[in-house]
Amino acid sequence: MRFFGKKENSIEELLKIPIELRSNDQFKKIAEICYSSYEVDPTNIFAIREMMTCSLHLWMPDNAIFWADKILEIDECDLFALETKASALSDKGMHGKDKTSTQESVNIYKKMLEIDENNITVMMGLCMNYQDMKKYDEAMKLCDKALKIDENWLNTFNKGTILMKMEKYDEAMKWIDVSLKHQEMHTTMGTKGMLFYFLEEYTEAMKWCDKALKIQPDSVSLQGTKKLILEKLNQV
Repeated sequence: MRFFGKKENSIEELLKIPIELRSNDQFKKIAEICYSSYEVDPTNIFAIREMMTCSLHLWMPDNAIFWADKILEIDECDLFALETKASALSDKGMHGKDKTSTQESVNIYKKMLEIDENNITVMMGLCMNYQDMKKYDEAMKLCDKALKIDENWLNTFNKGTILMKMEKYDEAMKWIDVSLKHQEMHTTMGTKGMLFYFLEEYTEAMKWCDKALKIQPDSVSLQGTKKLILEKLNQV
């Protein structure tokens, strides 16, 4: 479970950077610093939480689950650890086509909604699982419920992604544009690029993909999207 990276910044400086704007190298540095603290004190909850968060954002679901379980051994009702574990299981299920992990993630999210039925973050996590399971109607119900509580960038973005997966591209574009008005996130820009790709407007698709990559150049997902667009542009 060891992470490697030069300690070029202090933990205080690194943690000031919003999670959504941290690079992979910054997540690795935070994890390395926290692991050193954990080696000194294995009960250091702060260090364990940060390593759990870094693992999730570095697409290391098994590591994220490992650290989440460490926290849950101390407090089985720790909502942040439960949420992170559910998210990591969702990632594991999505990328490894592991239906057992996806179902375990669904079970955790449902359990959390029994505690707090209006928890938007949990709703969106369950919504993502339903999308991966191609249960788009159930995903849309959850998304619409979340939108009634808060029409923020994430909820509008998720509405757009569900509609995109349902191949309702024009309607999806409207919601992605609403999301971008709230906040210009690289994930939203990349999704707009994919929508233009599906609409066969490849020049526009590349423009939005490049805008997203300027914000998050090491995104594997965006790099894959750019490759798909380039293949189409080379055929024109």
